[in-house]
Amino acid sequence: MCGIFGVRSWGPPPKEARVIQARDTLHRRGPDGAGYVGLGPIALAHRRLSIVDLSDAGAQPMSDGDSKVHFVFNGMIYNFRKLRRELEAAGHRFRSNTDSEVIAHGFKEWGSDVFRRLDGMYAIALWDMTEECLWLARDRAGEKPLFWTRHGEELIFGSTLDSLLAYAPELGRVSETTLNDYFSFGLSRGPKSLLEGVEKVRPGSVLRVDRDGAAREHSHWSLLGEALRPALPARSFLDRVDELEDIIVESVRSRLHADVPLGAFLSGGIDSSIVCAVLAKLRPETVTYTIGFDNPKLNEATHAKAVADSLGLRNELMMLNEERVFDFAENLGEAYDEPIADPSAVPTMAVSALAKEHMTVALTGDGADEFFGGYRYYSALHAFSLSTALPSALRAAGSSLGSKVRHPRWRRILERASAKSSGDFFGRSGFYRGGATPTLARLLPKLSPASIVDSAFEEFKRRGVRSETEAGMLWDANVTLPDAWLTKVDRASMFVALETRAPLLAPEVLSFALRTPLSAKVNVRERKRVLKAVLERYVPREIIDRPKQGFAPPAADWLRGPLFPVLENVVQGSPLVQAGFFEKRMLRTVLEEHRQKQVDHTSFLWALYAFETWRAHRGIELA
Repeated sequence: MCGIFGVRSWGPPPKEARVIQARDTLHRRGPDGAGYVGLGPIALAHRRLSIVDLSDAGAQPMSDGDSKVHFVFNGMIYNFRKLRRELEAAGHRFRSNTDSEVIAHGFKEWGSDVFRRLDGMYAIALWDMTEECLWLARDRAGEKPLFWTRHGEELIFGSTLDSLLAYAPELGRVSETTLNDYFSFGLSRGPKSLLEGVEKVRPGSVLRVDRDGAAREHSHWSLLGEALRPALPARSFLDRVDELEDIIVESVRSRLHADVPLGAFLSGGIDSSIVCAVLAKLRPETVTYTIGFDNPKLNEATHAKAVADSLGLRNELMMLNEERVFDFAENLGEAYDEPIADPSAVPTMAVSALAKEHMTVALTGDGADEFFGGYRYYSALHAFSLSTALPSALRAAGSSLGSKVRHPRWRRILERASAKSSGDFFGRSGFYRGGATPTLARLLPKLSPASIVDSAFEEFKRRGVRSETEAGMLWDANVTLPDAWLTKVDRASMFVALETRAPLLAPEVLSFALRTPLSAKVNVRERKRVLKAVLERYVPREIIDRPKQGFAPPAADWLRGPLFPVLENVVQGSPLVQAGFFEKRMLRTVLEEHRQKQVDHTSFLWALYAFETWRAHRGIELA
């Protein structure tokens, strides 16, 4: 786990001092060492967090034995031993015990096919001296970030937007288009970033930059392609549970290799619990880390302790009350080079800091919700898709009834009953979109996130996706997972130089989830059916069988309490108001409605808070 930066020039060679200055903005990602190599038109730089082979032999930039291939790498290759054995049998000789050296030798042996063979989380920049060709590659799910842009006669790339800004400050401009997208979805939707002209290498993709400057991106693994492969052979539900358990055990086992202490995050939910359950079997001395809240309705710490106790694992707890919020919230602007409208960024920073006191590596449960159908709105979407056979007048009556229902979840479902399609329904549901849509309609009436999602659904169906619910899961796996959840965890953990590993994003787990029939994962009443059945083999049913809470902090109270003065200042002096993007009177109304508990505007207000803290920390301008 590290940070990378580099420059490919078609003019004068990159200046070492400028490259090193940009590299060292990544010091939190890699506090254990720094490296640089200049090779004429290419400069590669690296900050190291030592995890495997702590000796100098693991330093980067690294090359193959003939110095024909040079690379820098951020991440971890879990199947490096297997690949190393294959390469050694083919005559390759290694100089270190790191996981990373297989990248250079693998490229010499297999060419760009090496990226498909890697089981890992990674962002790789590789320079082929023979062809004078630059390769930028990113892992399947998008766990590790990789940004790039053209800047005059140069192509610049790095692990963070901050590294690019340090090299070329003039990149620090946000366009109205990217702002609209951010406030539509609460994240920077790839391949675009929030900075105008800066892009992300897509998850599962490789960008090839040739000698003449031509850049071509292709997939080494396709989420949609995997989902459209033939379904797994018919078998009993119990057989599917057996197969999934074996896959998860091997995935966790492969992620235990480290020459530093290793622990795990434990929220008390199904995903982190199943990872910790397997850890208890493979490494019973593992310590787990949990964040609790002083709001009993949102506090999962008691559930996490019950899981840890049932597994015989030690659990370390940090209670995050309003007094401690500022300890972490004030660092959001620095830690997050991409703002996210997700208040759980605060407890994620807190649990990372707690784990870092004792560990350098932590396993997480990330990824299962998107691939096994963990969110409530998947069941709601499934129900909606079944209801489309009802007369439109009856569904419209349900929508009208929604305004009279007091329970907020059922009210939202009924209000969305008049959606014209499943894509439209889903576009008003889920992370950020569901809570922010009414507010956005008042503040930015031209925005239409639901129509964007609806268009994506149409494309999924045209390509052969089997159901609307699976289309919704694919949207989240393509957009919400890499651009919100994985970004959140990467930035929070890297802010304290903690490596996180996600066993439930292993290739075999993803393939199983994408090719397993929907009925084994989601129906109107139950979600993550097959995954929950695996966990029931380790943890008593009464601990598991409860409503999903997620990692949701009491953000609505924070925005009425300790963060309210900050929001008042944002509304008063925001460049978004000065540029005419928002009307100040309307923002004040929204803020006051939230403070008075008339309407819960948490989603939108957190998006505004996250954007302004990000912008102010960097002095970002609006284009």
